[in-house]
Amino acid sequence: MRGNRSGAGGKTGCRHPECAGAGKEYSCRAPGLAQELSARGEFRRVLQVLLNLIGNAIRYSPENSRIEVAIEEGLAGQAHSVHVTDEGPGLTEEEQRKVFERFERLGRSGDGGSGLGLYISHRLAAAMGGELSVSSIKGQGARFTLSLPAFSN
Repeated sequence: MRGNRSGAGGKTGCRHPECAGAGKEYSCRAPGLAQELSARGEFRRVLQVLLNLIGNAIRYSPENSRIEVAIEEGLAGQAHSVHVTDEGPGLTEEEQRKVFERFERLGRSGDGGSGLGLYISHRLAAAMGGELSVSSIKGQGARFTLSLPAFSN
């Protein structure tokens, strides 16, 4: 995970098919250009997790909503994190406890999901020595956080 750019996106920057015409906005917050954050993680696994989190945020957020991806530096020797925050329907405490279970769809049907994306992402994060967590309030969106151990050169 490298955070060496800062910037913000907009309605025109997202090429995900579900964003087309939906008026969804996105932004990305990262440390400044002079700063580099290194974390222990396998590139393809990290990419798979982030694509799943961002895809879910796009899929479950209403029109004219905002999705944010933010990179956060951990304290010395601790994990760095990537947060994916949306303005979707949010999750109850019970749903948060179940969301990483295999085949869990939280009662949703017909959207093409198998209930494996977050389960696999959670397992990949753990396999890299990290963690995938969620914080949410029903009706106020969700924030998924991928934390990976900091790597010092």
